[in-house]
Amino acid sequence: MAERTPDLYLLLDLGSSRLKWSLRDADGHERARGAEAGIATGVARMVQDVPRVPAGAWLARVGAPERSQRLREALATAWPGLEVREVAPQLVPAPDGTDAEGTFGPESGALRSAYADGQLGVDRYCALLAARARCPGRPVVLVDAGTAVTVDVLRADGVHAGGYILPGLYMARERMQRLLSDRVAPLAPGEGFDPWPVTDPGRNTTEALDRGWATAWAGGVAAVVTQARAAAHTAGPVACRLAGGDAAALRAYLDAPVTDDRGAVLDGLAVLAGLALPETGEGEDTDP
Repeated sequence: MAERTPDLYLLLDLGSSRLKWSLRDADGHERARGAEAGIATGVARMVQDVPRVPAGAWLARVGAPERSQRLREALATAWPGLEVREVAPQLVPAPDGTDAEGTFGPESGALRSAYADGQLGVDRYCALLAARARCPGRPVVLVDAGTAVTVDVLRADGVHAGGYILPGLYMARERMQRLLSDRVAPLAPGEGFDPWPVTDPGRNTTEALDRGWATAWAGGVAAVVTQARAAAHTAGPVACRLAGGDAAALRAYLDAPVTDDRGAVLDGLAVLAGLALPETGEGEDTDP
């Protein structure tokens, strides 16, 4: 059996499109990281980059439970005996008014939330835990521009007030393309909107669709973020943290500074594992 490393922990974010992972020590230092589209290729890369068996693994998974089983089987083949703890949201009902966190600090894993039981995805839950740990006592708006766009509101007292869900940049475009398939070709894998961003009227159906939807999508998300800031119910600054594959396309449309937070789910797993969070290397941007 491979030698086990007692002070290194594997964090696994099994998202809709990619398996992202981070190997960290108890002080929050990241020793290795990676992201792959497939589970098998992702685990193969981990084995190359991590020569010893981690002390344990923490997993956040979205989608069908069978995806967790496939990942566990691949990890068991690579590292027999590795314990994988899959996390689930731990929500505590929140009152309508403000409420001190009391015993529900970041390290407890419990999140006071107004969201319906069983409805909050584990990725959003982990990102909220990370934001609460990084911004204690401050209101935060979390934006994840991925397959879908989620915008969550964390009040200054650590209570999750709820959020918003919108179509992702490519989700609605794909639906419209099917309706216009005689004039608009589907985007090839990895192909982006071309050009981006352009707001001049399109001179063919593809341009008209791409420019119309891109402008509406970015403007709509920006409007929701503005509403989310207001929902934080504070007269002071509100931090905005931005993650997701389409974060770069969205950033220019937001009317206030934002902080890149692409490792939010992994950081939330670190909180649950009792690990320190790594330094971000940047200041916390807030509203002026």
